[in-house]
Amino acid sequence: MEQNNNIHYKEADIIDYLRIAVKRKRQLFVFIIIGGIIGLYMSFNISKINKGQTIIEIGIENYFVTVIKIQNGLYGNFSGVKTTNLENTNLIKIEISSKQSQEEIKKSLLKLNENILSKHNEILENQKNILDKRIKDIEKIIFLQKSDGKETENARLTIFGLEGTKDNLTQTKIIQEPVVFPKNNNTGIMLINFIFGTMAGAVFFLLCASFLEWWRKNWQAIR
Repeated sequence: MEQNNNIHYKEADIIDYLRIAVKRKRQLFVFIIIGGIIGLYMSFNISKINKGQTIIEIGIENYFVTVIKIQNGLYGNFSGVKTTNLENTNLIKIEISSKQSQEEIKKSLLKLNENILSKHNEILENQKNILDKRIKDIEKIIFLQKSDGKETENARLTIFGLEGTKDNLTQTKIIQEPVVFPKNNNTGIMLINFIFGTMAGAVFFLLCASFLEWWRKNWQAIR
């Protein structure tokens, strides 16, 4: 019995909403249009995001270490930074997505590249200096020994290996200079936002209209 009453009330509510919608169809149409416009406005506002990217090839440092440093702001604090390691390479793609202007994003990427190259060149020079010092120290030992024994031969092989290591040290390079482009608007998202906007406008109108109808019928009793 109680369940039947609930069903009856729900049907009555639906009929009331339909009656209000038919009675105030012009106002309902206006609210639907307003809701759709708001949905489209939100889509355009969200889509005002510019995206820039640059690609660098890591030389002296492990690419994973570089990625961690970028993410932790050790090469500078830049908002919206995303890093991607291109599979099976030392290439890192650095992206910035932001509502900043395209020029500002490009400047951020240029500065980030500059900071990375500066730090990596510093590491590279330090590594070369360490290897040069070790080579010179071994050459001094060879000079003092003044013989061509086994120890001298091993020392020369060590020098050969150190020189090879030094030659294999590579600089970090910029493979792709920073490029910036506006992020394309997603038509699917815009359509969804428009539909939800129109639905929200319709629901809002029906609730407000229902409340006004109820108020007109019951305001005297409330007083």
